[in-house]
Amino acid sequence: MKYLSFVVPSYNASKYLDKVIPSLLVGGDDVEIIVVNDGSKDNTLEIAKRYEALYPNIVKAVDKENGGHGSTINKALEIATGLYFKCVDADDWLEENALKTLLAKIKYHHEKNTLPDLKVISGTYSNEGESGDVYVQDFEIAEDGIAEFPRITSGMIPEDFDTFTAVNGVGLYGVFSHFIHPDDIFDEERGKNQTWEKLYEGYCDMMDWLHATFTFLRPLTAAEAADALKVADQVEPHLEIAEEEIVGSLENFYGEAFFYLKTDKKPVAADDSCSIEQIDPEKGSLYYIVTVKRPNFKIKLVDK
Repeated sequence: MKYLSFVVPSYNASKYLDKVIPSLLVGGDDVEIIVVNDGSKDNTLEIAKRYEALYPNIVKAVDKENGGHGSTINKALEIATGLYFKCVDADDWLEENALKTLLAKIKYHHEKNTLPDLKVISGTYSNEGESGDVYVQDFEIAEDGIAEFPRITSGMIPEDFDTFTAVNGVGLYGVFSHFIHPDDIFDEERGKNQTWEKLYEGYCDMMDWLHATFTFLRPLTAAEAADALKVADQVEPHLEIAEEEIVGSLENFYGEAFFYLKTDKKPVAADDSCSIEQIDPEKGSLYYIVTVKRPNFKIKLVDK
Protein backbone atom coordinates (compact mmCIF):
# COMPACT_ATOMS: atom_id res chain seq x y z
CA MET A 1 0.00 0.00 0.00
CA LYS A 2 1.18 3.50 -0.83
CA TYR A 3 0.56 5.81 2.08
CA LEU A 4 1.88 8.94 0.43
CA SER A 5 2.11 10.04 -3.20
CA PHE A 6 4.64 12.74 -4.02
CA VAL A 7 4.51 14.79 -7.19
CA VAL A 8 7.70 16.54 -8.25
CA PRO A 9 6.77 19.22 -10.84
CA SER A 10 9.84 19.53 -13.05
CA TYR A 11 10.68 22.11 -15.67
CA ASN A 12 14.36 22.30 -16.60
CA ALA A 13 15.06 20.74 -13.21
CA SER A 14 17.99 18.48 -14.10
CA LYS A 15 20.31 20.13 -11.55
CA TYR A 16 17.86 19.49 -8.71
CA LEU A 17 16.46 15.98 -9.22
CA ASP A 18 19.47 14.13 -7.82
CA LYS A 19 18.78 15.83 -4.50
CA VAL A 20 15.01 15.86 -4.25
CA ILE A 21 14.30 12.31 -5.46
CA PRO A 22 16.75 10.56 -3.07
CA SER A 23 15.27 12.57 -0.20
CA LEU A 24 11.86 11.08 -1.02
CA LEU A 25 13.17 7.55 -1.60
CA VAL A 26 13.74 7.42 2.15
CA GLY A 27 10.04 6.51 2.33
CA GLY A 28 10.70 3.23 0.51
CA ASP A 29 7.71 1.19 -0.64
CA ASP A 30 5.37 3.27 1.51
CA VAL A 31 5.58 6.11 -1.00
CA GLU A 32 5.32 6.72 -4.71
CA ILE A 33 7.22 9.50 -6.45
CA ILE A 34 5.65 10.94 -9.59
CA VAL A 35 8.13 13.10 -11.48
CA VAL A 36 6.23 15.14 -14.07
CA ASN A 37 8.39 16.61 -16.80
CA ASP A 38 6.66 19.78 -17.95
CA GLY A 39 8.16 20.09 -21.43
CA SER A 40 11.72 20.66 -20.19
CA LYS A 41 14.47 21.58 -22.63
CA ASP A 42 17.25 19.92 -20.60
CA ASN A 43 17.66 16.26 -19.57
CA THR A 44 15.06 16.32 -16.80
CA LEU A 45 13.08 13.49 -18.39
CA GLU A 46 16.20 11.36 -18.83
CA ILE A 47 17.05 11.65 -15.14
CA ALA A 48 13.46 10.87 -14.11
CA LYS A 49 13.44 7.73 -16.28
CA ARG A 50 16.76 6.64 -14.77
CA TYR A 51 15.22 6.67 -11.31
CA GLU A 52 12.12 4.96 -12.65
CA ALA A 53 14.29 2.12 -13.99
CA LEU A 54 16.12 1.80 -10.65
CA TYR A 55 12.97 1.95 -8.52
CA PRO A 56 10.08 0.77 -10.73
CA ASN A 57 7.74 0.21 -7.79
CA ILE A 58 8.30 3.68 -6.37
CA VAL A 59 9.17 6.20 -9.11
CA LYS A 60 7.00 7.11 -12.09
CA ALA A 61 8.34 9.35 -14.84
CA VAL A 62 5.62 11.28 -16.67
CA ASP A 63 6.24 13.41 -19.76
CA LYS A 64 3.87 16.15 -20.94
CA GLU A 65 3.82 19.36 -22.92
CA ASN A 66 4.57 22.53 -21.03
CA GLY A 67 1.50 23.72 -19.16
CA GLY A 68 2.69 25.29 -15.94
CA HIS A 69 3.04 24.20 -12.33
CA GLY A 70 -0.64 23.52 -11.73
CA SER A 71 -0.95 21.27 -14.77
CA THR A 72 1.81 18.99 -13.47
CA ILE A 73 -0.04 18.54 -10.20
CA ASN A 74 -3.29 17.76 -12.01
CA LYS A 75 -1.47 15.22 -14.18
CA ALA A 76 -0.03 13.49 -11.13
CA LEU A 77 -3.44 13.41 -9.45
CA GLU A 78 -4.75 11.37 -12.38
CA ILE A 79 -2.40 8.48 -11.60
CA ALA A 80 -1.63 8.86 -7.88
CA THR A 81 -2.54 5.85 -5.72
CA GLY A 82 -1.38 7.02 -2.28
CA LEU A 83 -3.63 7.56 0.70
CA TYR A 84 -2.30 11.13 0.85
CA PHE A 85 -0.90 13.42 -1.84
CA LYS A 86 1.92 15.96 -1.46
CA CYS A 87 3.67 18.30 -3.86
CA VAL A 88 7.43 18.75 -3.44
CA ASP A 89 8.92 21.16 -5.95
CA ALA A 90 12.02 20.02 -7.80
CA ASP A 91 14.25 22.55 -6.05
CA ASP A 92 13.06 21.46 -2.60
CA TRP A 93 13.76 18.31 -0.57
CA LEU A 94 12.61 16.57 2.59
CA GLU A 95 14.69 15.97 5.69
CA GLU A 96 15.10 12.23 6.34
CA ASN A 97 13.88 12.08 9.93
CA ALA A 98 10.93 14.36 9.17
CA LEU A 99 9.70 12.06 6.39
CA LYS A 100 10.11 8.97 8.54
CA THR A 101 8.19 10.61 11.38
CA LEU A 102 5.40 11.69 9.04
CA LEU A 103 5.02 8.20 7.57
CA ALA A 104 5.02 6.62 11.00
CA LYS A 105 2.19 8.94 12.06
CA ILE A 106 0.17 8.22 8.92
CA LYS A 107 0.57 4.44 9.31
CA TYR A 108 -0.29 4.54 13.01
CA HIS A 109 -3.50 6.53 12.49
CA HIS A 110 -4.44 4.42 9.48
CA GLU A 111 -4.17 1.22 11.52
CA LYS A 112 -6.16 2.79 14.37
CA ASN A 113 -8.70 4.25 11.92
CA THR A 114 -8.11 7.70 13.40
CA LEU A 115 -6.89 9.59 10.33
CA PRO A 116 -7.83 13.29 10.50
CA ASP A 117 -10.31 14.72 8.04
CA LEU A 118 -9.31 17.42 5.58
CA LYS A 119 -10.97 20.64 6.72
CA VAL A 120 -9.76 23.35 4.38
CA ILE A 121 -8.21 23.83 0.94
CA SER A 122 -6.47 27.10 0.14
CA GLY A 123 -6.10 27.96 -3.53
CA THR A 124 -5.99 31.49 -4.91
CA TYR A 125 -8.60 34.24 -4.86
CA SER A 126 -7.57 35.65 -8.24
CA ASN A 127 -5.58 34.35 -11.20
CA GLU A 128 -4.16 37.82 -11.86
CA GLY A 129 -0.45 37.45 -12.57
CA GLU A 130 -0.62 33.64 -12.41
CA SER A 131 0.31 31.25 -15.23
CA GLY A 132 -0.78 27.73 -16.13
CA ASP A 133 -3.62 25.92 -14.37
CA VAL A 134 -4.59 27.86 -11.26
CA TYR A 135 -7.10 26.74 -8.63
CA VAL A 136 -9.23 29.86 -8.21
CA GLN A 137 -11.64 29.74 -5.28
CA ASP A 138 -14.37 31.73 -3.62
CA PHE A 139 -14.99 31.68 0.14
CA GLU A 140 -17.53 28.88 0.46
CA ILE A 141 -18.18 25.37 1.74
CA ALA A 142 -17.93 22.76 -1.00
CA GLU A 143 -20.44 19.95 -1.45
CA ASP A 144 -18.08 17.54 0.33
CA GLY A 145 -18.00 19.82 3.40
CA ILE A 146 -14.46 21.09 2.86
CA ALA A 147 -13.93 24.81 3.39
CA GLU A 148 -12.74 26.61 0.27
CA PHE A 149 -10.56 29.32 1.81
CA PRO A 150 -8.31 30.97 -0.80
CA ARG A 151 -5.30 33.16 -0.16
CA ILE A 152 -6.05 36.76 -1.07
CA THR A 153 -2.42 37.90 -1.30
CA SER A 154 1.02 36.32 -1.13
CA GLY A 155 4.67 37.23 -0.95
CA MET A 156 6.86 39.43 1.23
CA ILE A 157 6.66 42.81 -0.54
CA PRO A 158 3.14 43.87 -1.56
CA GLU A 159 2.40 45.65 -4.82
CA ASP A 160 -0.49 47.99 -5.61
CA PHE A 161 -2.63 45.11 -6.85
CA ASP A 162 -2.13 43.28 -3.54
CA THR A 163 -3.48 46.29 -1.67
CA PHE A 164 -6.47 46.45 -4.00
CA THR A 165 -7.14 42.73 -3.56
CA ALA A 166 -6.87 42.98 0.23
CA VAL A 167 -9.41 45.81 0.35
CA ASN A 168 -11.65 43.88 -2.02
CA GLY A 169 -11.53 40.72 0.11
CA VAL A 170 -12.19 42.52 3.38
CA GLY A 171 -14.96 44.58 1.85
CA LEU A 172 -16.80 41.64 0.30
CA TYR A 173 -16.17 38.96 2.92
CA GLY A 174 -14.65 40.57 5.99
CA VAL A 175 -11.65 38.31 5.46
CA PHE A 176 -7.95 38.67 4.71
CA SER A 177 -5.67 35.68 4.09
CA HIS A 178 -2.02 35.71 3.12
CA PHE A 179 0.42 33.03 1.98
CA ILE A 180 4.22 32.98 1.96
CA HIS A 181 5.99 30.39 -0.16
CA PRO A 182 9.65 29.60 0.56
CA ASP A 183 10.46 30.82 -2.95
CA ASP A 184 9.14 34.25 -1.98
CA ILE A 185 12.22 34.44 0.23
CA PHE A 186 14.84 32.31 -1.51
CA ASP A 187 14.09 32.92 -5.19
CA GLU A 188 15.75 36.10 -6.45
CA GLU A 189 12.98 36.96 -8.91
CA ARG A 190 10.09 36.36 -6.49
CA GLY A 191 12.04 38.06 -3.75
CA LYS A 192 12.66 41.04 -6.06
CA ASN A 193 16.41 40.71 -5.48
CA GLN A 194 15.99 42.09 -1.96
CA THR A 195 17.88 41.17 1.19
CA TRP A 196 16.15 39.32 4.02
CA GLU A 197 16.04 42.57 5.99
CA LYS A 198 14.19 44.34 3.17
CA LEU A 199 11.83 41.39 2.66
CA TYR A 200 10.99 41.30 6.36
CA GLU A 201 10.54 45.07 6.42
CA GLY A 202 8.13 44.86 3.47
CA TYR A 203 6.10 42.12 5.16
CA CYS A 204 5.94 44.03 8.46
CA ASP A 205 4.85 47.20 6.66
CA MET A 206 2.03 45.27 5.02
CA MET A 207 0.88 43.75 8.32
CA ASP A 208 1.08 47.14 10.08
CA TRP A 209 -1.08 48.70 7.37
CA LEU A 210 -3.53 45.82 7.57
CA HIS A 211 -3.94 46.04 11.36
CA ALA A 212 -4.24 49.82 11.30
CA THR A 213 -6.79 49.82 8.46
CA PHE A 214 -8.93 46.84 9.45
CA THR A 215 -8.86 46.88 13.24
CA PHE A 216 -11.82 44.52 13.51
CA LEU A 217 -10.13 41.51 11.86
CA ARG A 218 -9.55 38.50 14.13
CA PRO A 219 -6.25 36.56 13.94
CA LEU A 220 -7.13 32.94 13.14
CA THR A 221 -5.31 29.85 11.96
CA ALA A 222 -6.43 28.25 8.69
CA ALA A 223 -8.37 25.57 10.61
CA GLU A 224 -10.05 28.18 12.83
CA ALA A 225 -10.92 30.27 9.79
CA ALA A 226 -12.44 27.20 8.12
CA ASP A 227 -14.68 26.65 11.15
CA ALA A 228 -15.72 30.32 11.09
CA LEU A 229 -16.52 30.06 7.38
CA LYS A 230 -18.76 27.04 8.05
CA VAL A 231 -20.66 29.03 10.67
CA ALA A 232 -21.13 31.91 8.23
CA ASP A 233 -22.12 29.57 5.40
CA GLN A 234 -24.84 27.82 7.41
CA VAL A 235 -26.41 30.70 9.30
CA GLU A 236 -29.60 32.27 7.93
CA PRO A 237 -30.33 35.74 9.37
CA HIS A 238 -33.80 37.25 9.70
CA LEU A 239 -34.03 40.95 10.54
CA GLU A 240 -36.89 43.23 11.49
CA ILE A 241 -35.67 46.79 11.02
CA ALA A 242 -37.59 49.64 12.61
CA GLU A 243 -36.83 53.30 13.22
CA GLU A 244 -35.47 52.75 16.73
CA GLU A 245 -34.35 49.12 16.80
CA ILE A 246 -33.27 46.03 14.89
CA VAL A 247 -34.59 42.67 16.04
CA GLY A 248 -32.68 39.71 14.64
CA SER A 249 -32.86 35.93 14.71
CA LEU A 250 -30.47 33.39 13.25
CA GLU A 251 -31.43 29.97 11.94
CA ASN A 252 -28.73 27.27 11.93
CA PHE A 253 -26.77 29.12 14.61
CA TYR A 254 -23.64 27.08 15.48
CA GLY A 255 -21.35 29.74 16.92
CA GLU A 256 -20.55 33.44 16.93
CA ALA A 257 -21.65 35.14 13.72
CA PHE A 258 -20.44 38.48 12.38
CA PHE A 259 -22.25 41.11 10.31
CA TYR A 260 -21.61 44.52 8.82
CA LEU A 261 -24.11 47.18 9.87
CA LYS A 262 -24.41 50.59 8.23
CA THR A 263 -26.44 53.23 10.05
CA ASP A 264 -26.31 56.98 10.66
CA LYS A 265 -27.55 56.34 14.20
CA LYS A 266 -25.65 54.96 17.17
CA PRO A 267 -26.30 51.21 17.48
CA VAL A 268 -26.39 49.88 21.04
CA ALA A 269 -26.69 46.23 22.03
CA ALA A 270 -29.88 45.72 24.06
CA ASP A 271 -28.20 42.94 26.11
CA ASP A 272 -25.25 40.56 25.96
CA SER A 273 -26.69 38.61 23.00
CA CYS A 274 -24.48 40.72 20.72
CA SER A 275 -21.69 43.28 20.78
CA ILE A 276 -21.02 46.17 18.41
CA GLU A 277 -17.76 47.77 17.29
CA GLN A 278 -17.51 50.84 15.09
CA ILE A 279 -15.20 50.63 12.12
CA ASP A 280 -12.78 53.57 12.08
CA PRO A 281 -14.43 55.65 14.83
CA GLU A 282 -11.88 58.47 14.42
CA LYS A 283 -13.39 59.25 11.01
CA GLY A 284 -16.97 58.85 12.21
CA SER A 285 -17.61 55.82 10.03
CA LEU A 286 -21.21 54.72 9.50
CA TYR A 287 -20.11 51.08 9.44
CA TYR A 288 -20.08 48.71 12.41
CA ILE A 289 -19.20 45.09 13.09
CA VAL A 290 -21.91 43.22 14.96
CA THR A 291 -20.86 40.05 16.80
CA VAL A 292 -23.93 37.89 17.47
CA LYS A 293 -23.48 35.52 20.40
CA ARG A 294 -26.97 34.02 20.66
CA PRO A 295 -29.63 33.05 18.09
CA ASN A 296 -31.87 35.99 19.04
CA PHE A 297 -30.59 39.52 19.51
CA LYS A 298 -31.74 43.14 19.59
CA ILE A 299 -29.98 46.37 18.67
CA LYS A 300 -31.26 49.79 19.74
CA LEU A 301 -30.76 52.66 17.29
CA VAL A 302 -30.11 55.89 19.17
CA ASP A 303 -29.91 59.36 17.64
CA LYS A 304 -26.39 60.79 17.87
